[in-house]
Amino acid sequence: MPGVVGYFGADDVPGDNMIGPIMHDEEVFATQEVTCVGQIIGVVVAETEPLARRAAKAVQVTYEDLPAVISIEDAIAAGSFYQAYGNLLQTGDLHTGFADADHILEGIIRLGGQEHFYLEPHGCIVVPAENDEYTLIASTQAPNKHQVYVASTLGLPQHKLVCKTKRIGGGFGGKETRSVFIHCAAAVPAYHLRRPVKAILDRDEDMQMTGTRHPFLAKYKVGFTKVGKVTALDVDLYSNAGNSWDL
Repeated sequence: MPGVVGYFGADDVPGDNMIGPIMHDEEVFATQEVTCVGQIIGVVVAETEPLARRAAKAVQVTYEDLPAVISIEDAIAAGSFYQAYGNLLQTGDLHTGFADADHILEGIIRLGGQEHFYLEPHGCIVVPAENDEYTLIASTQAPNKHQVYVASTLGLPQHKLVCKTKRIGGGFGGKETRSVFIHCAAAVPAYHLRRPVKAILDRDEDMQMTGTRHPFLAKYKVGFTKVGKVTALDVDLYSNAGNSWDL
Protein backbone atom coordinates (compact mmCIF):
# COMPACT_ATOMS: atom_id res chain seq x y z
CA MET A 1 0.00 0.00 0.00
CA PRO A 2 1.68 3.31 -1.06
CA GLY A 3 2.81 5.41 1.87
CA VAL A 4 2.79 2.50 4.33
CA VAL A 5 6.21 1.94 5.86
CA GLY A 6 5.66 -1.36 7.63
CA TYR A 7 4.11 -3.56 10.28
CA PHE A 8 5.80 -4.19 13.63
CA GLY A 9 4.98 -6.77 16.28
CA ALA A 10 6.48 -8.90 19.03
CA ASP A 11 9.15 -10.40 16.78
CA ASP A 12 10.51 -6.90 16.17
CA VAL A 13 11.05 -5.98 19.82
CA PRO A 14 14.81 -5.63 20.33
CA GLY A 15 14.63 -5.85 24.12
CA ASP A 16 12.01 -7.15 26.54
CA ASN A 17 8.42 -7.57 25.34
CA MET A 18 7.17 -7.63 28.95
CA ILE A 19 6.28 -4.48 30.88
CA GLY A 20 4.22 -3.53 33.94
CA PRO A 21 4.23 -0.95 36.75
CA ILE A 22 4.15 -3.50 39.60
CA MET A 23 5.34 -6.70 37.95
CA HIS A 24 6.08 -7.46 34.32
CA ASP A 25 2.84 -9.23 33.39
CA GLU A 26 1.86 -7.21 30.30
CA GLU A 27 3.12 -7.71 26.78
CA VAL A 28 4.00 -4.74 24.59
CA PHE A 29 2.71 -6.77 21.65
CA ALA A 30 0.49 -9.79 22.31
CA THR A 31 2.04 -13.08 21.21
CA GLN A 32 -0.27 -16.04 21.93
CA GLU A 33 -3.29 -14.57 23.71
CA VAL A 34 -4.98 -11.21 24.08
CA THR A 35 -6.23 -10.74 27.63
CA CYS A 36 -8.41 -7.67 27.18
CA VAL A 37 -10.24 -5.63 24.58
CA GLY A 38 -7.84 -3.28 22.79
CA GLN A 39 -4.62 -5.10 23.64
CA ILE A 40 -1.99 -4.29 21.02
CA ILE A 41 -0.99 -7.09 18.64
CA GLY A 42 1.06 -4.92 16.29
CA VAL A 43 1.35 -1.44 14.84
CA VAL A 44 1.16 -0.25 11.25
CA VAL A 45 3.41 2.70 10.44
CA ALA A 46 2.70 5.05 7.53
CA GLU A 47 3.59 8.51 6.31
CA THR A 48 0.24 9.92 7.45
CA GLU A 49 -2.37 8.98 10.04
CA PRO A 50 -5.17 8.32 7.48
CA LEU A 51 -2.85 5.96 5.58
CA ALA A 52 -1.88 4.16 8.77
CA ARG A 53 -5.52 3.70 9.78
CA ARG A 54 -6.48 2.48 6.32
CA ALA A 55 -3.64 -0.04 6.34
CA ALA A 56 -4.48 -1.20 9.86
CA LYS A 57 -8.04 -1.98 8.77
CA ALA A 58 -6.61 -4.17 6.03
CA VAL A 59 -4.91 -6.40 8.60
CA GLN A 60 -6.97 -9.49 9.36
CA VAL A 61 -6.75 -11.14 12.77
CA THR A 62 -8.35 -14.51 13.52
CA TYR A 63 -9.31 -15.04 17.15
CA GLU A 64 -10.25 -18.18 19.03
CA ASP A 65 -12.85 -17.49 21.69
CA LEU A 66 -11.62 -18.55 25.14
CA PRO A 67 -13.47 -18.53 28.49
CA ALA A 68 -13.58 -14.93 29.67
CA VAL A 69 -13.82 -13.28 33.08
CA ILE A 70 -15.66 -10.01 32.56
CA SER A 71 -17.33 -8.98 35.81
CA ILE A 72 -16.42 -9.15 39.49
CA GLU A 73 -19.06 -11.85 39.92
CA ASP A 74 -17.37 -13.85 37.13
CA ALA A 75 -14.03 -13.52 38.90
CA ILE A 76 -15.45 -14.63 42.25
CA ALA A 77 -17.12 -17.67 40.65
CA ALA A 78 -13.91 -18.61 38.82
CA GLY A 79 -11.65 -17.95 41.80
CA SER A 80 -9.73 -15.47 39.66
CA PHE A 81 -7.80 -13.40 42.19
CA TYR A 82 -4.36 -11.81 42.23
CA GLN A 83 -2.41 -13.82 44.79
CA ALA A 84 -1.05 -11.99 47.85
CA TYR A 85 -2.93 -8.86 46.80
CA GLY A 86 -5.74 -8.91 49.36
CA ASN A 87 -5.74 -7.03 52.64
CA LEU A 88 -7.47 -7.66 55.98
CA LEU A 89 -8.49 -4.87 58.31
CA GLN A 90 -9.78 -6.11 61.67
CA THR A 91 -10.46 -4.49 65.01
CA GLY A 92 -12.56 -5.52 67.99
CA ASP A 93 -14.67 -8.66 68.44
CA LEU A 94 -16.99 -9.16 65.46
CA HIS A 95 -19.06 -11.95 67.06
CA THR A 96 -19.68 -9.93 70.23
CA GLY A 97 -20.64 -6.92 68.13
CA PHE A 98 -23.31 -8.85 66.27
CA ALA A 99 -24.56 -10.41 69.53
CA ASP A 100 -25.03 -6.92 70.98
CA ALA A 101 -26.93 -5.66 67.91
CA ASP A 102 -30.68 -5.14 67.93
CA HIS A 103 -30.84 -5.22 64.15
CA ILE A 104 -28.72 -6.82 61.44
CA LEU A 105 -28.78 -5.92 57.77
CA GLU A 106 -27.03 -7.67 54.90
CA GLY A 107 -26.66 -6.56 51.33
CA ILE A 108 -24.53 -5.83 48.29
CA ILE A 109 -23.23 -2.48 47.01
CA ARG A 110 -21.85 -2.05 43.49
CA LEU A 111 -19.70 0.88 42.41
CA GLY A 112 -19.14 1.15 38.68
CA GLY A 113 -15.85 2.01 37.02
CA GLN A 114 -15.17 5.64 36.12
CA GLU A 115 -13.56 6.83 32.92
CA HIS A 116 -10.86 9.43 33.62
CA PHE A 117 -11.91 11.30 30.47
CA TYR A 118 -8.98 13.67 30.22
CA LEU A 119 -9.52 16.22 27.43
CA GLU A 120 -6.41 15.14 25.49
CA PRO A 121 -6.18 11.42 24.68
CA HIS A 122 -3.01 9.42 25.13
CA GLY A 123 -0.25 10.34 22.71
CA CYS A 124 3.49 10.13 22.29
CA ILE A 125 6.40 10.83 19.94
CA VAL A 126 9.65 8.88 19.74
CA VAL A 127 12.58 10.73 18.15
CA PRO A 128 15.77 8.73 17.45
CA ALA A 129 19.11 10.54 17.69
CA GLU A 130 22.73 9.48 17.33
CA ASN A 131 24.44 6.79 19.41
CA ASP A 132 21.18 4.97 20.16
CA GLU A 133 19.81 7.97 22.03
CA TYR A 134 16.12 8.86 21.98
CA THR A 135 13.91 11.76 22.96
CA LEU A 136 10.49 10.70 24.18
CA ILE A 137 7.63 13.19 24.25
CA ALA A 138 4.59 11.92 26.12
CA SER A 139 1.25 13.07 27.43
CA THR A 140 1.84 11.45 30.80
CA GLN A 141 1.86 12.04 34.53
CA ALA A 142 4.85 9.73 34.92
CA PRO A 143 7.68 10.50 32.45
CA ASN A 144 10.13 8.40 34.45
CA LYS A 145 8.05 5.27 33.83
CA HIS A 146 8.24 5.95 30.10
CA GLN A 147 12.00 6.25 30.30
CA VAL A 148 12.29 3.00 32.25
CA TYR A 149 9.98 0.83 30.17
CA VAL A 150 10.82 2.16 26.71
CA ALA A 151 14.48 1.55 27.56
CA SER A 152 13.60 -2.00 28.60
CA THR A 153 11.61 -2.57 25.40
CA LEU A 154 14.47 -1.34 23.24
CA GLY A 155 17.14 -3.15 25.26
CA LEU A 156 18.96 0.10 26.02
CA PRO A 157 20.31 1.66 29.23
CA GLN A 158 17.99 4.28 30.65
CA HIS A 159 20.50 7.12 30.32
CA LYS A 160 20.12 6.83 26.54
CA LEU A 161 16.53 8.12 26.76
CA VAL A 162 15.15 11.48 27.80
CA CYS A 163 11.39 11.78 28.34
CA LYS A 164 9.69 15.17 28.22
CA THR A 165 6.17 16.16 29.17
CA LYS A 166 5.23 19.74 28.42
CA ARG A 167 1.53 19.51 29.23
CA ILE A 168 -0.94 16.65 29.44
CA GLY A 169 -4.37 18.11 28.81
CA GLY A 170 -5.72 16.52 31.98
CA GLY A 171 -4.74 13.27 33.61
CA PHE A 172 -6.59 12.54 36.88
CA GLY A 173 -4.53 9.36 37.38
CA GLY A 174 -5.39 7.97 33.95
CA LYS A 175 -2.06 9.05 32.49
CA GLU A 176 0.19 7.65 35.20
CA THR A 177 0.85 4.01 34.29
CA ARG A 178 -1.63 3.41 31.49
CA SER A 179 0.18 5.60 28.97
CA VAL A 180 3.39 3.55 28.96
CA PHE A 181 2.38 0.69 26.69
CA ILE A 182 1.54 3.01 23.79
CA HIS A 183 4.96 4.63 24.00
CA CYS A 184 6.70 1.25 24.07
CA ALA A 185 4.77 0.16 20.98
CA ALA A 186 5.69 3.34 19.10
CA ALA A 187 9.35 3.04 20.09
CA VAL A 188 9.83 -0.28 18.27
CA PRO A 189 9.28 1.05 14.72
CA ALA A 190 11.27 4.18 15.60
CA TYR A 191 14.16 1.92 16.61
CA HIS A 192 14.14 -0.02 13.34
CA LEU A 193 13.33 2.85 10.98
CA ARG A 194 15.58 5.41 12.70
CA ARG A 195 12.80 7.90 12.11
CA PRO A 196 10.46 9.77 14.45
CA VAL A 197 7.21 7.93 15.12
CA LYS A 198 4.05 9.47 16.56
CA ALA A 199 1.11 7.58 18.08
CA ILE A 200 -2.10 9.35 19.11
CA LEU A 201 -5.21 7.47 20.20
CA ASP A 202 -8.71 8.47 19.16
CA ARG A 203 -11.17 8.90 22.00
CA ASP A 204 -12.90 5.56 21.41
CA GLU A 205 -9.56 3.75 21.21
CA ASP A 206 -8.40 5.45 24.38
CA MET A 207 -11.48 4.41 26.33
CA GLN A 208 -11.28 0.81 25.09
CA MET A 209 -7.56 0.34 25.66
CA THR A 210 -6.63 2.15 28.86
CA GLY A 211 -9.21 1.04 31.39
CA THR A 212 -10.98 3.02 34.12
CA ARG A 213 -10.87 3.63 37.81
CA HIS A 214 -11.60 0.23 39.29
CA PRO A 215 -15.19 -0.93 39.79
CA PHE A 216 -15.93 -2.37 43.26
CA LEU A 217 -18.40 -4.79 44.78
CA ALA A 218 -19.02 -4.96 48.52
CA LYS A 219 -20.89 -7.72 50.35
CA TYR A 220 -21.73 -6.38 53.80
CA LYS A 221 -23.31 -7.40 57.08
CA VAL A 222 -23.88 -4.65 59.65
CA GLY A 223 -25.25 -4.80 63.18
CA PHE A 224 -26.63 -1.78 65.05
CA THR A 225 -28.68 -0.87 68.10
CA LYS A 226 -32.16 0.66 68.33
CA VAL A 227 -30.62 4.12 68.60
CA GLY A 228 -28.50 3.63 65.50
CA LYS A 229 -25.13 2.80 67.04
CA VAL A 230 -23.15 0.44 64.83
CA THR A 231 -21.86 -2.49 66.86
CA ALA A 232 -20.36 -4.65 64.09
CA LEU A 233 -19.52 -4.42 60.41
CA ASP A 234 -18.31 -7.29 58.23
CA VAL A 235 -17.47 -6.38 54.62
CA ASP A 236 -15.97 -8.39 51.78
CA LEU A 237 -14.72 -5.78 49.29
CA TYR A 238 -13.84 -6.85 45.76
CA SER A 239 -12.15 -4.74 43.10
CA ASN A 240 -12.20 -5.42 39.37
CA ALA A 241 -8.45 -4.97 38.95
CA GLY A 242 -8.39 -5.76 35.25
CA ASN A 243 -6.15 -8.06 33.21
CA SER A 244 -2.84 -7.04 34.81
CA TRP A 245 -1.33 -5.80 38.06
CA ASP A 246 -1.59 -2.05 38.14
CA LEU A 247 -1.88 0.72 40.71
